[in-house]
Amino acid sequence: MAENIQPYKLTTHRHRVEIFQELNRLDNSLTNISFTPHVIPSVRGILTTAHIFTKTTLSADEVKRIYTDFYKDKPFMRV
Repeated sequence: MAENIQPYKLTTHRHRVEIFQELNRLDNSLTNISFTPHVIPSVRGILTTAHIFTKTTLSADEVKRIYTDFYKDKPFMRV
């Protein structure tokens, strides 16, 4: 596995439903999510490809503002 990245559980990851549930608690405008974790050569951390699908169209600036507002008091998060 050295220096390789491999996605797994592409459409059946057991946490997908839980992630959708918790994101919907924050804002019920989601219609679906796509969540793919990846096995990476790392001691700590995770690499995930994730997409959210909303009922309304959001601009890149709106999405950035949502993330910036949500993580504003989290010193270890960088947006």
